[in-house]
Amino acid sequence: MELPNWMEQLHPTLKNTSICYLSIPGSHDSLSFSVNRSSSLSPDAPALAQFLNKICGPLMKKIIYNWCVTQTANLTQQFMLGVRYFDLRVATKRSKIYSCHALYGMNIIKALHVLNEMLQKYTKEIIILDFQCFYNFQNSHHFFLSHKIHSIFGKKLCPLFEDVSCLTVERLQMNKFQVIVIYRNDWRVNVPEFWPNSKWITLWPNTTDITQLCKYLTETLKKRKADAGFVSQCVFTPSPKFIARHVFSTLKNSCGLQCDMKIKSIWIKNQKCLIPNGVNVIIADFIDIKEFDFCSLVVKLNEKSLSSKNL
Repeated sequence: MELPNWMEQLHPTLKNTSICYLSIPGSHDSLSFSVNRSSSLSPDAPALAQFLNKICGPLMKKIIYNWCVTQTANLTQQFMLGVRYFDLRVATKRSKIYSCHALYGMNIIKALHVLNEMLQKYTKEIIILDFQCFYNFQNSHHFFLSHKIHSIFGKKLCPLFEDVSCLTVERLQMNKFQVIVIYRNDWRVNVPEFWPNSKWITLWPNTTDITQLCKYLTETLKKRKADAGFVSQCVFTPSPKFIARHVFSTLKNSCGLQCDMKIKSIWIKNQKCLIPNGVNVIIADFIDIKEFDFCSLVVKLNEKSLSSKNL
């Protein structure tokens, strides 16, 4: 299966399965690839990091950079690799809106244009934009962002479905809906096309222990709602103490590589989808690591689960 248009190539049975029961690859902090060492600290940076940055300057910013980058593939590369769920965190700076993860990244409007260009090329593909966090936002910023989302994607935006289990890939494709926007802020009630937090649940493991991570992922799947999407976060989250012990390392070297390779063999490969308590969206850090083969692994769970269902 070719990953740039894997949704178009799905088996007819899979296309008629709820999108919340399909196995969909996603990227954690999707836009963190766009931060650089010269980026200024964003409002979501921990208070301690902001304090130390004032004292240590460039050295502290280098450390922050090393620990805030969760992706090295840009948006186009992520899409071509098969990513269809994008985890977005945004903050304002001088009246403009940027991505953020301790440091400011790219202009969010530019990011949306990049994704729209991919959807214009691959007209049967569907993406989920999950606006997780908003920093330094006022109503005027929400209004501006919602207006831009509408103007960029237009009729590609899928309206809110009360029961996500009724929404299939085929239904989306027939209606030419290509974008689902999850907007985790109360302001979303002003926009019919913005989906609330309850329609796509995402829970944070908050650990650097692979056993605890796998246990958490398995236990939360057992409790997932049948009428909503669900995000399984296959990521390590380093604590301040962990970072202090590995201060001159990077998130990729101390967490990302270890988590990716372990979670691949221990957990992801053994999952099933197409069932109420199966996986749906699976996200990871550094999704472009060749040995990880993350997107292909997640997409293949659909055919694998379909085959075992038909036995």
